[in-house]
Amino acid sequence: MKKISLLHFILIIVVALSGCGGGGGALGLPGGSWGTGDSTVPVVNGSNKTVEVNGTFSAPAAPAGGPSYATDLFGGKYSIAVIDKDNPAVEAGIVSAGASSFKAAIPAAAVNRYAMIVLTDIKSKKVLYRNILGKVPKVSEFPTNVNKIILKGITLNETSTARALFAIEKGVSNIAITSFSTSEVQSDGTVTKDYTSSKTDFDMASENIAGGAANISQMANAVQTVVAVLTSSGVNDSTKSAIAPDQINSATSLLTAFANSVKNPSAQTVITAAGLASSVKIGDSTINSNATPATITSAVNTITPIAAAAAPVFQPAGGSYDQDVNLIITTATQGAIIRYTLDGSTPSATAGNIYSGPVTLSNTTTVKSRRG
Repeated sequence: MKKISLLHFILIIVVALSGCGGGGGALGLPGGSWGTGDSTVPVVNGSNKTVEVNGTFSAPAAPAGGPSYATDLFGGKYSIAVIDKDNPAVEAGIVSAGASSFKAAIPAAAVNRYAMIVLTDIKSKKVLYRNILGKVPKVSEFPTNVNKIILKGITLNETSTARALFAIEKGVSNIAITSFSTSEVQSDGTVTKDYTSSKTDFDMASENIAGGAANISQMANAVQTVVAVLTSSGVNDSTKSAIAPDQINSATSLLTAFANSVKNPSAQTVITAAGLASSVKIGDSTINSNATPATITSAVNTITPIAAAAAPVFQPAGGSYDQDVNLIITTATQGAIIRYTLDGSTPSATAGNIYSGPVTLSNTTTVKSRRG
């Protein structure tokens, strides 16, 4: 008898249109940084279950006088931290950083908590870059055989910031920091997920709620312009305060700072010298020096989220069969592209076979599918 094992592997998460839960008191983490060779992690509720995050950050295309993170990070101009998105005063983990890379240890949460990596200008206290990782699993939510979840390839840059700002303003909830199958758990109790060439679940949910990758790309251009202006020695502090008087923590506040930047003569000099964007298009709205607050508000509010495709359905279901199986994979979402693999690897937006009709299975097979 042949055993046909059908494993439904979902990568795209349904976007909820409500705010993230969170809050709670500080973790009381030990001081100092968490270095590469340090195996000590914070203990929460008697558990040392941990999410380890490995990533890179890059300097914006700023002219002379702009940030040089490789040296200035340790010179006291910039800092990297992991905080609770919904309660920025709460430290959610411990971070160490090198010239262009960082490593964070985030303990299993005692309460609902959304981890966010931030790079902050210490003088102005403004967050320049951010990356929302997603909901940290509570101690009770960690599988018993998993002690550490390792995330690789996480970026802290204009694009991650664009996604985060849309997610904060539009509201993305119940997106776990990662998802994995039991087959990915290693014998030492670790699970490693590499996002060097793929997007996290939160990345995809944020792009969906922002109306697609085009809006994220345009917002990333606006982030790059604003960060270059706010960190340039060619723009005085009073002008910077006028451009962004408050913390930039939403898509609307970023686009407002962008419009203020391209209207200002000294800021525009910096923008032109660096060859940065002085106009972006969000949805059907163009944001430039002529943009009004009403234009910006309308641009963000009228974005139509992209609905996630319905989960693929296997026919027949997994089980043992004594003859060849013609596997049919369907989804209720019209126009959705289904990719599948037969070798146990994980399909992505570019990897895997595109489903076009029944697949004949003659041997014991693990099938993974993704809809997009």
